[in-house]
Amino acid sequence: MEVNFCRALETAVGAAALLLVLVSALKAEGAWKFYENNNEHLQYADGDREIFSFGCSKYVGFSTIYPDQSRKGGQAKVQLSNGKTTLNFLGTLDVNDAGTVEIDVVLDDVSDQDAGTKAVDQVEALLAAGLPITVSAGKGSYGLPAPSIKNLRQLLGNAC
Repeated sequence: MEVNFCRALETAVGAAALLLVLVSALKAEGAWKFYENNNEHLQYADGDREIFSFGCSKYVGFSTIYPDQSRKGGQAKVQLSNGKTTLNFLGTLDVNDAGTVEIDVVLDDVSDQDAGTKAVDQVEALLAAGLPITVSAGKGSYGLPAPSIKNLRQLLGNAC
């Protein structure tokens, strides 16, 4: 009986270690950066790979790697959450040059200007809250570390 228990314990410890390695591999290891130029935006990138971008150019909105890579196009929902606030959006899926599915969400291109302004304010508050962010959609989700940029809410407010 002890042999089976020990073997089961070894198997469980091995499985836990493997799971930890897999989770570590899936976790983004990039950095947040705020760009102040003619195209102000907040970006989270892992090396040259853009994971998340919120900004103001032709429109105010964000794009991010879509968590459910099995979807390849059309309209889709995405959720941003920081543990205190959860926001749901409808966006358009697109496959980028690297073959990764992204979702683009336009926040200010709505017929109700008040709703667009409210959505921009909500995303800015979520990003500036100093909490890790979870991006969820379909069958997948991933986490991003908390943006650690000083005066982020003010920078985003001035830019947008």
